[in-house]
Amino acid sequence: MVVNIFESRLESLKLKYPEVTSYIKRQLESSKMKWARIESFNKKIHDCVKANSSLITLIKEIQDLLDREAEYAHIEEYKCQILTVGVLTISKTFFNKLDIIVNEYLMEPVVVNVRRQMHKYFYYDAYKLDISDWNSIEKVIYSNHSIF
Repeated sequence: MVVNIFESRLESLKLKYPEVTSYIKRQLESSKMKWARIESFNKKIHDCVKANSSLITLIKEIQDLLDREAEYAHIEEYKCQILTVGVLTISKTFFNKLDIIVNEYLMEPVVVNVRRQMHKYFYYDAYKLDISDWNSIEKVIYSNHSIF
């Protein structure tokens, strides 16, 4: 969605200033993913912070956002390293507190099954959708499964 906003703004710039189109292509198109990421950060910050928030609140919100991004990047790096590190370390690395409780209260066959589930769920990705996105997805699903 943010990429679409960037694309539309870029096209309007090209139409408004046709004499600098080659410059825009050279300078801006190569960095459009960076711009989209910045726009995404701006939207997240805007969603989190109210107009009457203090500067300290704003700084905390930004730091929380950056911390979540860093944690996500760390998890993605770890997913890429699984082949060299091993799947068996997932439960201890990311589900440590749960793993301790499971080991303490459950028998070994059940512990093995719970760890398998941890390994499996580690690879699931969740995405936050706007309600408008969800409504459009539902329309597509229902239109594809309509009864004649």
